[in-house]
Amino acid sequence: MTDKMKKSCVCAAIAAVLLPLLSCERVSKPEQKPADMELVDLGLSVLWGSMDLGAKFVGDRGDYFQWGDTQPAEDCTWETYKWGESHAILHKYNSSMSLGTVDNNLILDLEDDAASVILGGNWRMPTAKECQELKNECRWEYCSVTGADGDAYSGFKVWGTKEGYTENWIFIPMSGWKDGEKLYEVSNLGGFWSSTVRYNETGDYEAKTLACDNGGVNVRVGFFARSYGFPIRPVCPKEVPFGNGSAFTVSAGADGIEGTDDDTRVEFSPGNLYYDNILGIWQFYRPQHRLNSIVTVEVSTTWKVTNSDAEIDLFNWSYSDLNSNNATTRESTRKFYDWGNYVGLGKGWRTLSIEEWEYLLKGRNISQKYAECTVDGVWGILIFPDGFAWPSTEGTPVENATSVSSVEFTILEAAGVVFLPGCGYRNGNYGDKACKEALYQSSTPNENSDSHAYHVLFTKGGSLSLGALPKSYAISVRLVRDI
Repeated sequence: MTDKMKKSCVCAAIAAVLLPLLSCERVSKPEQKPADMELVDLGLSVLWGSMDLGAKFVGDRGDYFQWGDTQPAEDCTWETYKWGESHAILHKYNSSMSLGTVDNNLILDLEDDAASVILGGNWRMPTAKECQELKNECRWEYCSVTGADGDAYSGFKVWGTKEGYTENWIFIPMSGWKDGEKLYEVSNLGGFWSSTVRYNETGDYEAKTLACDNGGVNVRVGFFARSYGFPIRPVCPKEVPFGNGSAFTVSAGADGIEGTDDDTRVEFSPGNLYYDNILGIWQFYRPQHRLNSIVTVEVSTTWKVTNSDAEIDLFNWSYSDLNSNNATTRESTRKFYDWGNYVGLGKGWRTLSIEEWEYLLKGRNISQKYAECTVDGVWGILIFPDGFAWPSTEGTPVENATSVSSVEFTILEAAGVVFLPGCGYRNGNYGDKACKEALYQSSTPNENSDSHAYHVLFTKGGSLSLGALPKSYAISVRLVRDI
């Protein structure tokens, strides 16, 4: 179904055990093997699966899932829904206290992602942003294909449009959707779930979908109630998951001696946290030296941040509500809600405590813990992993180089080096000190002041300090997870 760059999934083998059945309405079907699902490169940020989850061949409708459930559902109602009882009572993926348990997760945990659980490896459901990319960056053609059973199936061929990818396509069948046990619009509507909740001031009871219909060839990123049944189209990331060989000790064991099983070791997120204000989703910046699009390198004056800016990457300490990504004030509180738990980018992400930052930068038993460096014109700090040795690969920058190109940095990154760009800070709506100061949040409040929290500060010229700032100041967030 594609003449080039169609790959067999190199993700790990299928998960050996599926989550147990939760009600009689959820039916167990033969497991779909990763080998049955080809990867298609459309020149986008992820690789797309060749067919829907549970389909037997291209054109087949596959299974219908309630959002956040990992088993196909025969009866799709709120009574059978795993994570809620109605649009007014939710048990997970909820940001409204009036609707029940609040976790502020906006994107499915992998344990609730049907593609991840059923196919294993790096397979997962696409985010709303990735669905939007598929809609905007590809050519959509309403047509029919002949399935492996010889029948014709109507739907959309989605073609790559970038040079080198124009012969590659995936097919989205007209599968409709399910309410209760009944299917609707089977011959008129195609599409699939995203992994992203639709945030709504009245409740997060809907999730975002990609939908397409043959009435005027209309393609859109919309939303359905989470209790409905909808297909799932898996994706796989193009990049190898970050963190291979990148272990950083942030505290020694109980005996205070580094190198024991009691040590706490972490890997860093692939980039700083940011909020896409247009699509309404959270991401990690890539590459690591990327700055906010409104900030130019070596800014000499302050810049103004507005609610309409496309990207927000400086945040108040902790959070108070969904809009705190661009809030100008913070209530005085010692209670900490970790950004890592809030943004829904997968399980386990968290913020380092100030004690862990101190051990990482001052206490580890390695000769060089960090260094100033400019990467592709962006000033910041290199953090070296445990056991780091300067690479000998051809093209590696000279040891202790204070300025490297983006190509040279990819060699250091492959050896586990982390880069913390100097993004400055924001006080109210005005930012300052880009490429002059790198300020990063800790999870530790100031014990002497309810209005302050600890942070780490690197200043251009070699100064490192651990101090406290008002919680209303917005600074960079770099998350970690234990390994």
